[in-house]
Amino acid sequence: MQPLRPIHRKLLWLVFAIAAIAALSLWLFAEPSYDGKRLSAWLEDFPLTMDAAGNNLLPFSGAQQAKVNKAAAAIRGMGVSAVPHLLRELHAKDSTLASRFYLWEGRLTKHYQYRWAFKRQSAAAFALGELGPLVSNTAPELTRICRDHTESDIVRQSAFLALQKIAPGTVQEADLK
Repeated sequence: MQPLRPIHRKLLWLVFAIAAIAALSLWLFAEPSYDGKRLSAWLEDFPLTMDAAGNNLLPFSGAQQAKVNKAAAAIRGMGVSAVPHLLRELHAKDSTLASRFYLWEGRLTKHYQYRWAFKRQSAAAFALGELGPLVSNTAPELTRICRDHTESDIVRQSAFLALQKIAPGTVQEADLK
C-alpha cells in the first residue's frame, strides 16, 4: 500500500475537522427532552395568557390546565438544562421569509404550522416561571422585557407572570401599563 499523498492527508484532516465540529455543535446545541418529547414540543403545550385584544385568558379550562400542568412538570424535570434553550426562545425573532410565505400562501397552513415569535417568547417566559427561583439569574432579562414597551403585550404579561414565581416583587403590575 502506498503512503497518502500530502493533498490526500490534508483532505483527510479537513474531513475529520468538519466531522468534529459538527459533532461538537450537535452536542452543544442539543435540545433537552423529557419523557421522549423535546423541549420545543413541550413549549407548544403552554397557551397564551392573553389574547390580541388584551383580554386575560386565565384561568385555563380544566383540560387546558391539565395539559399545562403536564408540560410544567416536564420543564421542571429538565431543570436548568432547559435554560439555554429557553433564553434563545425568549429572544426569538420572526423569520421574514417564513412569515411572509406563511401569510402569502395560507393554503399551506394545514401542512406547515409556523410558530410566531411572540408565541415562542411567551411560552419560554412561562416555562422559566415554572422553574421558579432556581433560575433567578434570568430575572434581569424578564424584568427588561416587562418594562420594554416595544415588546408584545402578550410576551410582557408572560414575563411578568414568570417573574412572580422567580423573583416576586421585582416588577409591579403598574410597570406593564
